[in-house]
Amino acid sequence: MRGFRIASAVRAAPDEVWRGVTTLRGVNAEFSPWLRMTGPPDEPLREGPLGRSWVLLGGLVPVDYDDLNIAEVTPGRGFRERSALGSAKRWHHDRTLEPLAGGGCRVIDAVSWEPRVPGTGGVQELLFAAVFRWRHRRLRARFSPPSAPEA
Repeated sequence: MRGFRIASAVRAAPDEVWRGVTTLRGVNAEFSPWLRMTGPPDEPLREGPLGRSWVLLGGLVPVDYDDLNIAEVTPGRGFRERSALGSAKRWHHDRTLEPLAGGGCRVIDAVSWEPRVPGTGGVQELLFAAVFRWRHRRLRARFSPPSAPEA
């Protein structure tokens, strides 16, 4: 299995971030405008198989699919996804929200996978890491907006 970890501190409280990242609408807000996943936009995250979700480049062109399976949910704290992708036999995505002492929280994504096609892991790592760097950029923008100028 190949993998990486990425973390970002945001100003919002864990409960606020949790509400914003545990629906497909929230996931798609992180992916926008490059990717979009199909499925019910507001269905709350729950354990078990959630069905097939297509990953669409630009929201239109199918580039992969995710047979979503959530192994564990700890409300307000994190989840463990254990799925299969069209491009990966095994896909593990763990997201953890850690409260920070001064307020806000740290969002941590640990991602690992086993490529379906031998020899493609390096290219996948470049692509998957770029997608998660983008997702974290969007998370920081959404949950740590610049302060308003003082009047």
